[in-house]
Amino acid sequence: MAGYFILSTRKGDYRALAFQGSQVYTCHAQLSGLLRTHLGEAHARLLAEPLMDPQGTAVDWYTPGPVQPLAELPAETQEAVKTRLQGLLSDIEELAASLQTDSDPYKSLCGTMLHLATRFPTQECLYASLPSGEPASPPQPVLVCWGMTLSSSTAQEGIYAMGATPFSPTQQTPLASGASGDPDRIVREGEVTERPIAAPIPPTVVVEGEPWWKKLLMLLLGLLLALLLFWGLHFLFPWVPPLPLPAGCARTPAIEAQAPQPAVQPADPGPSEADLTALRAELEVLRQAARKRAEACQPPAPPAVEEPKVETPAEPPKDLGDLLGDLTAIPKEEPKPEPKPEPKKEQPAPKKEEPKPEPPKETPKKGDPMKLPDKDDKSMDFLDGCWNCRTGLSDTRGNPIKVRFCFGKNGKGQITIIDRQGKTYTGRADAQMQNGRLHIDTGDATSRNSRGSFNGLRIDCSPGAGNDAMCYGRNKGDNSPWSAKFFRD
Repeated sequence: MAGYFILSTRKGDYRALAFQGSQVYTCHAQLSGLLRTHLGEAHARLLAEPLMDPQGTAVDWYTPGPVQPLAELPAETQEAVKTRLQGLLSDIEELAASLQTDSDPYKSLCGTMLHLATRFPTQECLYASLPSGEPASPPQPVLVCWGMTLSSSTAQEGIYAMGATPFSPTQQTPLASGASGDPDRIVREGEVTERPIAAPIPPTVVVEGEPWWKKLLMLLLGLLLALLLFWGLHFLFPWVPPLPLPAGCARTPAIEAQAPQPAVQPADPGPSEADLTALRAELEVLRQAARKRAEACQPPAPPAVEEPKVETPAEPPKDLGDLLGDLTAIPKEEPKPEPKPEPKKEQPAPKKEEPKPEPPKETPKKGDPMKLPDKDDKSMDFLDGCWNCRTGLSDTRGNPIKVRFCFGKNGKGQITIIDRQGKTYTGRADAQMQNGRLHIDTGDATSRNSRGSFNGLRIDCSPGAGNDAMCYGRNKGDNSPWSAKFFRD
């Protein structure tokens, strides 16, 4: 913290310039560091350090070394301080202009804040730190109330800046006359006055109470009055039931002895779930054993075909040979044997056509775009692995973010969001295929090391040319649409 107190200004005297919800003078640490890095120590010391007082009603301005108001310096020194101030402001304006034209939104924001920081309300905001050891070195200008304007002025009135309002030797409006003209609003070095202290709290006056017996008497009288009121309501309003008597004063009716009822035999409990499970397991074992025995039995052999027997005719009696002549000499015709049935040729069983192996799916390489499967293919294997999602999204400050997905073969995975500072936010991600379209739903992404979070996303992808995934997403917070492209990580 700077060690030399310059002055104190109240918040109602000036209107602080702001950009994107941030007041310029509250960014002193960032702006002075930016000036020290790009321009040097002299440019960084131009802006006095503002500190809010504990009450939050005034701003105290500090600098590393002692300073003097511009009006108290000699005329030659004043001209040297003004010339030096013009050079420093010119350098800061050039740096601000170069940063504003940068494509990086963070650098553009810094350029705008630097441009507003060169504005101050009156000439009395200028102080000078004179060199002590080296008289040849130029004086160091110091600005207080930078990044502010008079609260009673318009957007551009009362702002001193490089090239906007030149310095004039005429007397300027006092620094403290911004809001009400009260000359005590600015407290200068050497004129520090103590802030008003709140009046002490008056001592508590202890009044001696009434005796305890009076309080007890009042309580008993109140209870008696309430009891009489309840009993009197029964006579004034007959429909109101009276207070019940205590249990000791009421007559209890005799309870007739009831005949003992036969005890009900509890029903035989059925088998428990464990018994049923054991029975099912035993039944399954018996079924498997019967199936194995049936497979082991061989079918009976087909019956053998017996050949038909040929009956030989009986010889004629010999005593008839004289009558019929010598008929026995006639050759006998032997019966032709019946043809044997040809064995049937077993036809070979038709060969089963083996399914043709499917061509192996190509594994996407790093940087390849996501390709969706055919409509009939509901497998999620193509999604297995990690994918970089180019969305063009940014955080609330306008800084771009990186989105990365990692999925398994079941469509379950994780979304990872990396902001500009390298902080990682993770959340769950679920994917599924429906009618040839890919639907991805994510939850809020949070970080263990940061309090911030990112809202969930909904992404729908449909097949395009060559089955390339054409994806469109929406934020669950504001339902704003955007396009997305997936590439293999």
